[in-house]
Amino acid sequence: MRARFSALRLKLGKSKAEDYLSGDKETGKPTAGAGNPLAAGGYEDKERQLIRILEGHAGGVNAVALAADAKTVVSGSSDKTVKLWDAGTGKLIRTLEGHGRTVYAVTLAADGKTVVSGSKDKTIKLWDAGTGKLIRTLEGHRSTVYAVVLATDAKTVVSGSSDKTVKLWDAGTGKLIRPLEGHGNAVTAVALSEDGKTIVSGNEDKTVKLWEVGTGNLIRTLEGHEDAVRAVALLPDGKTVFSGSWDYTVKLWDVSEWTQR
Repeated sequence: MRARFSALRLKLGKSKAEDYLSGDKETGKPTAGAGNPLAAGGYEDKERQLIRILEGHAGGVNAVALAADAKTVVSGSSDKTVKLWDAGTGKLIRTLEGHGRTVYAVTLAADGKTVVSGSKDKTIKLWDAGTGKLIRTLEGHRSTVYAVVLATDAKTVVSGSSDKTVKLWDAGTGKLIRPLEGHGNAVTAVALSEDGKTIVSGNEDKTVKLWEVGTGNLIRTLEGHEDAVRAVALLPDGKTVFSGSWDYTVKLWDVSEWTQR
């Protein structure tokens, strides 16, 4: 049985997107255009203003994460570094150096004390956010690490890689708990349920998979996307999965039948 889903078809073709975002080239203010709510004065100009720009990376920024208290931003870059920023002032707090290649994934512990990063150098690194010191390096993937997530209790790390696997790690020891195998291509997105019992992974094979953390067993494969899945999220109650794909859609899946047993 395939999961029930509803698709938010945000399929803005180029002409449609340009129409929606049309504006005066000199002032940047919205102009009349079909489907453009800004043109009708629906939003105050000040509500659309840029707050600040965080500058300091020497390469493309591939990932960002925000602390639970919204005070700290973490970014990962092609310059091989991870940077911590003060979200309130935009000032650079510190730079974490140690990866040998592009950093593609970053996340921050719920308590803000630990940063996790994944890289093209095939490793995952755990850092002390307060001091910038490297805590440990997790090694085991055979190719680029595209996605990382840290459990709410900060005891478990989940990673996704272009080696087609999802891996579950003990954050305290750095030891591999188990690999989750079954995807046919690069794993580009991972998410973990709030209770730590279910992993969701998105893949370039166009599928989304649900895994049982305790056993490593595959719970269900969700099929329906027509291109690579590059983003996944799970509601706190574990009943709904969101997936974003290069097929221009976001899909919402009702997975309560399998995750609430």
